[in-house]
Amino acid sequence: MDNITDFLVAGPNTSFLVAGCVVAAVLILEIVLLIVGHSTMMMNADVDMTLDLDGNGIPDYLEGHGHLGDWFNPGHIPVTMFLVLFCGLLSLLGYSGQWIYLGQAGQLAPALLAVPITLVPTLAFSRWFSVGLARIIPQDETNAISVESLAGDVGVLTTGPVQGRDDFGMARFADKYGVDHALVVGGVDDTIIETGSSVVLVGPHPEKSIAFIIRKI
Repeated sequence: MDNITDFLVAGPNTSFLVAGCVVAAVLILEIVLLIVGHSTMMMNADVDMTLDLDGNGIPDYLEGHGHLGDWFNPGHIPVTMFLVLFCGLLSLLGYSGQWIYLGQAGQLAPALLAVPITLVPTLAFSRWFSVGLARIIPQDETNAISVESLAGDVGVLTTGPVQGRDDFGMARFADKYGVDHALVVGGVDDTIIETGSSVVLVGPHPEKSIAFIIRKI
């Protein structure tokens, strides 16, 4: 490499260059929006709360044992902030790795090798920084939460057994502040759920406004 510019724009480094450009573009947009009184850093991804592709009466976003975003972004920092964090780390670690490889091998590593190798520490550091940033960025919420936000959380069936949506019992769930919530619950299917069983909150009951649906773990 004759100069740093050639290194930055070299073919094997295209992915890292694009990641860096994404960071720069978002930061420029953030500055412009801050001037007019807005911010992308506090925007979260929109979720279709009514989408029910399987027609079972339960919104799809509430089904399952958790959300993929919980794994990638355990600190639940705003989506735009996580995008900047991820792309910034990918660019920094990618260029650093290529610089070291160039010094040792005299050439850049192929993109098909460099990108997958860089993704591993990028994901790991993104998760770690996500948790750290969540502790220091300003929080808008209080400890008043909606019960629906407990969807995907694990609790205990305290009064049962229950079998099916029309067989009701009571379950206890703790929110992120440690506050317990006692909910009227029914089963997602005909599986018998005994008292004391660990359960996951699927979401609101499709027919009973005061009840919720659970699934046995």
